[in-house]
Amino acid sequence: MENTIIHPTDFSECANKALDYAILIAKALNLKISIAHAIDFNELNGLERNSLNMVDETKLLITATEKKLKNLVNKIEAHQIKCSATICSGKISLWLPEFTNKNNPKMIIMGTTGSSSLSKKIMGSSTYSIIKSTNVPLLSVPEKAILGDFKKLTFLSNYKNKDIASIGILVEIASHFNSVIDVVHVLNNDSAKKENNRKLFDDLKLKIEEKFKYEHLNFQLLFSNNVEQRLQILIEETDPDLISLVMRKQNFFERLFFGSLTEKMAYHSKTPLLVFPIGD
Repeated sequence: MENTIIHPTDFSECANKALDYAILIAKALNLKISIAHAIDFNELNGLERNSLNMVDETKLLITATEKKLKNLVNKIEAHQIKCSATICSGKISLWLPEFTNKNNPKMIIMGTTGSSSLSKKIMGSSTYSIIKSTNVPLLSVPEKAILGDFKKLTFLSNYKNKDIASIGILVEIASHFNSVIDVVHVLNNDSAKKENNRKLFDDLKLKIEEKFKYEHLNFQLLFSNNVEQRLQILIEETDPDLISLVMRKQNFFERLFFGSLTEKMAYHSKTPLLVFPIGD
């Protein structure tokens, strides 16, 4: 199912915004969409009701869920996109990795809420755990994102070989929208191996240009005493339609998007973030 996008939904406005992005990308890349919604039956069973009422309420809940899913399927198919819908069970952080590994999609596209309501919105509170536990790209769409063509894409590079395959997916998207892709690496000023790092970045540039031959690729090697702050300034200045990076084993990703810095980064509240599976 590598020609499929998985879209987990809780039927919220935030999830619906992510679905709009899923439709946009599915049309661009000629992909199918697989919608999935999970019912947490454990919460339902925890209510103090007799078994007969529980059976009736479960049936009603499933029927209502099927109706909502059907409405979303109709919306997607109206764009001439093939679509399927699945009802799962349990918490999203548990069922989605299993569902993803079973179906092997091209990517996951899901909504994420702002930090002020992370504890209240399942689609926001679980995004990070999903990113860490799946092996496919995940596009996280903030509730304040403004849907539009992807004219400018920013890839935060660490000049590893994993970056090349990841940029390949960006080139697929960019080719449809005639987008500019900015490949950026920010190096700490204190680095004792600046020239070696510059060579690594130049080597990556050559490999990418030779492999993809996409004319709208830009490369920037920047230096700063504060890497996260420099990235913040860069993205505020360039205002990309999509930010992308490869998940690292180090805690840089956590500091940048899920740590205390998050609330200071205005762009995070409106810019979709495409995260590729863990690299070196």
